[in-house]
Amino acid sequence: MRRKIMYVFGLGTLLVFCAYIFFVVFNETQRPVSPYIDEIEGWGYKLETNATVLIKREFSNLKTTLLAEEIDEELYAKFLARIFIADLYTLSNKQNKYDVGGVQFVFPDKQENFKLNVQNTLYRYLEDDTGNRTQELPYVKAIETISIEEIKFTIDEEEFEAFKVILEWEYAEDLGYDVKGEIIVIKGEKLFYVVQFKPIKVTG
Repeated sequence: MRRKIMYVFGLGTLLVFCAYIFFVVFNETQRPVSPYIDEIEGWGYKLETNATVLIKREFSNLKTTLLAEEIDEELYAKFLARIFIADLYTLSNKQNKYDVGGVQFVFPDKQENFKLNVQNTLYRYLEDDTGNRTQELPYVKAIETISIEEIKFTIDEEEFEAFKVILEWEYAEDLGYDVKGEIIVIKGEKLFYVVQFKPIKVTG
């Protein structure tokens, strides 16, 4: 009788242990993988897993700026603009034409138009990445701030404090894409937003 009780107890313990292991393993395998590797708490800016070395560095600079006791607004605008350009013009890490870079920094009311415009122009011929894509695509490896100045910018008759940022950037390989541009970054109530971007033609 005692042996039977011990057998039942041991079997029950084994079943509980197996159920625990199954629960742990099942939950680990079912847990969704986050597409982000970093986030600036309180600001909502996120760093995606496909971020390049340059984007990671500029994101770190932005994070340091925003988490400081006193925020340097010029640095905020500069790093935001630099990440925007590096992400927008690096196509080599994008899944398809709908995977538009830099959207999180764009003024909310302009995001949909921005994405549609990029899909129909800059990303128009971007092939789907199914694991064997051989298409030559741009990869921004360096970026430089040429100038930054405070301006006024009007959206729908509302005037905003803003920064005009001129940037130049360099690719791992020159494939004929833009290398210079003007970005307008407005000051919102808390967040800054990209509201306008214009490539600048470089001659000579």
